[in-house]
Amino acid sequence: MMEKVKYRLRLLVFCSLFLLTRSHCSTDEEPFRLFGEKTFYEHVGGKLPAIEERAPEYCQPIHINMLIRHGARYPDPDDSFPALPELFKLARKINITGTATQCPEDIKALLNWKVWATIYDNGNVTREGAKEMSDLAFRFKQAFPEILNKDIPANQFWFSSTDIPQTRQSLSPFKTEILKNNENQLRTENRLREAQEVIPRLEDDQIFSKNCEKYMVRVSRNVSVTPEFKAFLNGPLVEGIVKGVTRRLGFPKGAIDRFVVWKMYTIGCYYQQWVDNENGPWCAAFTREELEILSFAEDIRNYEMKSRKISISYEKNCFVSKEIMSSLLDSRTKDMLDQPHLAGRFRLVHTSNIVTTVANFRLYEVDEPLTSQNFESKRNREFNFAKMVPTAANLVFVLYRCDDPSLAVDYKVQVLWNENVVPVPGCPQEGTVGQLCDLDKFMRIYPTFVVGSLHECDQDEICRLPRSMSFQGHY
Repeated sequence: MMEKVKYRLRLLVFCSLFLLTRSHCSTDEEPFRLFGEKTFYEHVGGKLPAIEERAPEYCQPIHINMLIRHGARYPDPDDSFPALPELFKLARKINITGTATQCPEDIKALLNWKVWATIYDNGNVTREGAKEMSDLAFRFKQAFPEILNKDIPANQFWFSSTDIPQTRQSLSPFKTEILKNNENQLRTENRLREAQEVIPRLEDDQIFSKNCEKYMVRVSRNVSVTPEFKAFLNGPLVEGIVKGVTRRLGFPKGAIDRFVVWKMYTIGCYYQQWVDNENGPWCAAFTREELEILSFAEDIRNYEMKSRKISISYEKNCFVSKEIMSSLLDSRTKDMLDQPHLAGRFRLVHTSNIVTTVANFRLYEVDEPLTSQNFESKRNREFNFAKMVPTAANLVFVLYRCDDPSLAVDYKVQVLWNENVVPVPGCPQEGTVGQLCDLDKFMRIYPTFVVGSLHECDQDEICRLPRSMSFQGHY
């Protein structure tokens, strides 16, 4: 009996010492997955409604308009390549004090970490990114077989992307899956040639923020536009992360600061997991709670630059919203005249284009701004980039023709965001199947996107910078 007691005491002492010296290991917790706009779609995407649940049985889809963010990609030349060699040098200094409390497996992985990207990657889509595109197209074909099938003439499909590697390369697998004829490869190739495709020149493409001078001056190059983000990085939560990482990785006190930690998180952690499709060595340097804190910091910055907080941030995408409205109205007009019309319109875009269009249609509301002080109360925030714009994020408008026997033929709109049906603000839909909104009501809710209306937005006017601001360098 005494021997058993002694054994248990020794075991308790050993376990206590073990816990004191080993504070963290990447296998201790479920992997963190919500890395802002570098989040994989599979972790947050919704589920399209079944055919019998998507709309009343007397309503049939006749047109679909999709904005689609590109798939996961490698870095491009504009990304922070200088930070990669810096992290490589930093990795060689891990446990230089001999006091690291991170588990040996994680320490070894960091010591063996190599620079994983070069300027030659050029933003190319990864294999997983291409798969995200074809899988997305396949799911929409299953959900809307009436308008996305091999019997619809290929010239009734319109495809476009920006002239950037990640969108061009995302367009290819998406387009192929939409137009594919599984029974005849030659027919698939012919359909791919017959479909409409437009890729504007970069300098002419209004979809790019760089082509909106007012946004670039007032927001993108404005060093004072993100005060809450900067306050958060300088605050106690991030300071706690600096101390925790210093201790776990065995750095001397003061060897790293919040800027280095931010590089570990962005370039070392979430960017690499976007390419490798798994959390890498630098992600292991953080606890799950710390990754949640840093993800919140990223959302603060995005909120200050890309939300409805600053009107130019979303109004600059006016022409995309007008395109969507015009395609719905044109399809209705031609359907009423029994003329051929586009069955599908698909545009491959970027993060900001999805976010700004969602904001234009007021599909989310933020009751309280994200600030440097409200992390705890905003853990389940609505403005969460990981859930709003993961890779392959999509915003979809479906036009239905409704032949209700008791009423005249009517046309209605359904909106889906990341495969979830979302209500149209100001359109009474509660309790209705599919939350469809009457197209005429839809037009009245968004008159700024109706071409020819008194309230039509003007992209050039929105982006034009007053002469008095042209040379104010602090913006």
